[in-house]
Amino acid sequence: MKIEFDHIAIRTDDVAASINFYKKHFDGVEVLYEDKTWGLLHVGGIKIALVTSGEHPPHISFKVDSKKELDDYAAQMKGKIMVHRDRSESFYFKDSWENAVEIVWYPE
Repeated sequence: MKIEFDHIAIRTDDVAASINFYKKHFDGVEVLYEDKTWGLLHVGGIKIALVTSGEHPPHISFKVDSKKELDDYAAQMKGKIMVHRDRSESFYFKDSWENAVEIVWYPE
């Protein structure tokens, strides 16, 4: 199945302060989403998700093009698909070194 890099997610205790940090230190930071528990930035050609403890684990995310591909990956990896606030659907699994990996699909 074809996958494409989507974003990397890093942990923060303060989403607003983290967004301000990236805006202060890097040119062209675009805030795609922000609330108290989650932020999404486009910076340097990539998306960075800022996640708070308990919402999402720090992870690397890859997207698939269809719901069928997401379902097939989830079945293969024994993952439980979740629907997120932005209507995306995804599941998490761990690599051989216990790093969290997300496979995500964005409905049109």
